[in-house]
Amino acid sequence: MLHCPTVHIGFVTQLLWDRYGPFWQKLFEDAGAEIVMPDPRRVRSLLSDVRLDPIPALAFRLVAAQALVLVDADLVVVPDLAGEEEVDRGSGQDPWIASLSYTLGATVGGLPRLLPVPAQLSPAIEGRAVEILHQLVHDPARVRRVWDRNRALARPPQGRDLPQVPLSDRCSVGVLGQPWLLGPPLLQVLEAEGISLVAQSQFAPASLRREGGRLEMALLPTDRETLGAALLLSRRGDVERLVVVQDRSGADGWLLRAVRRLSHKPVTGRLLSELPGGGVDPLLASGEVQRLPG
Repeated sequence: MLHCPTVHIGFVTQLLWDRYGPFWQKLFEDAGAEIVMPDPRRVRSLLSDVRLDPIPALAFRLVAAQALVLVDADLVVVPDLAGEEEVDRGSGQDPWIASLSYTLGATVGGLPRLLPVPAQLSPAIEGRAVEILHQLVHDPARVRRVWDRNRALARPPQGRDLPQVPLSDRCSVGVLGQPWLLGPPLLQVLEAEGISLVAQSQFAPASLRREGGRLEMALLPTDRETLGAALLLSRRGDVERLVVVQDRSGADGWLLRAVRRLSHKPVTGRLLSELPGGGVDPLLASGEVQRLPG
């Protein structure tokens, strides 16, 4: 469907892939593109590349390493973490969160064209998806057919409006932080330390964002999500204290201070660098994805 030669589209999978990636992968494959995923072994080997030295946060060093692995792609898709919101508080002050594609391109030279896409599915995604398809498929009728075949996949997953995680008979630790840090591999590392935990990632992001929005709307969606988790976990009788997982980011420091201000329970920070191997293995594992069946 695409003009020859085939367009090769790479994906940065390190940040919130499960929320947006499968939809865009399927859409571009349906349009005739060849999808390229970053090889985790090559990503690890590039973490010591001098081009990554200006990036303090491990999660974004991994993003940059993935982009370097995908240097031969025609396009590299990255999530737009801020969406269309312009906020100058909290994570809105961190250029890696507020403007990921621009900051990545400006920091790491020689990358292919970076294509930002919404990091969250919603009905409003149609305009962006059709716009990108027109750039790839120069046939309006074919664009419409591709979109019609994938329209249903763009809907956010349906679930309970207020998801319930049953209360436990034992006291637990509430674990929260930037949502891209809290993948299952990292939580498994914490559980291996003998911690019984209730994690932010066990709750629907949309519900947490609504909860956080009652406190403060002038924040990026991911900040509202984390603060909403802090409010929810602070109310739970089976949570005795909160742990905020932190990367080496000023935005994460801001989140820790904000959680401490709003929670009546003890709050501590836990740096990724304090985990075995500096936290590289669980974050790298969180960024690995399997190709969708053809």
